[in-house]
Amino acid sequence: MLTPKQWRDRYIKILTLIDQSLDYQGCPPTLDSMGDKLHLSKSSVQVALVHMRRNGLVNWDRNAPRSLWVTEKGVSLYEEALHD
Repeated sequence: MLTPKQWRDRYIKILTLIDQSLDYQGCPPTLDSMGDKLHLSKSSVQVALVHMRRNGLVNWDRNAPRSLWVTEKGVSLYEEALHD
């Protein structure tokens, strides 16, 4: 089980990957690519994203592929982490 700090660190890493993918590829990363870059299984990334969605950090359209986006709350956390 992850501690709150470990969850926060994982959230920030995922938010960073989303930001980088949007900047360089113009679309959000896949679960597989996030898992590869974070050295996590696809299911671990999916669990983290579900937690992030419940916490209002990200959202997606279940009917559209690669529709992951960062909410205002997620942007605030990401920007806060950049200044830490």
